[in-house]
Amino acid sequence: METVFASFSHRGGGGIVIGGRLVVGRTRLRSEWGHNQLPWPTPEESPGPPCYCGRTGCIETFLSGPALAADHHRHTGCRLTGFEIAALAGRGDADCGATLGRYADRLARVWLR
Repeated sequence: METVFASFSHRGGGGIVIGGRLVVGRTRLRSEWGHNQLPWPTPEESPGPPCYCGRTGCIETFLSGPALAADHHRHTGCRLTGFEIAALAGRGDADCGATLGRYADRLARVWLR
């Protein structure tokens, strides 16, 4: 059985199962990778938002529903939920589209790591 699971609702986590076994990567990360630093942060992303774990720039401070809303607010001054951002981006809202673009870029960096 091969499965990939990623969760970005409230926090970041996930895992990969191949042949019924959980795959462990070169950094020994499995399902709790949300408290690792965002890979290849841009100058704008450094040092990153504070995390409840006491660190800054953790993946889940960039890739979660609350992080999406916070990023949008930082860039636009407008408070929206992740659902609202996605809906408005789908209707052509440029600010919401840019927020989703930043989110997608960060997600790609996490997966490439």
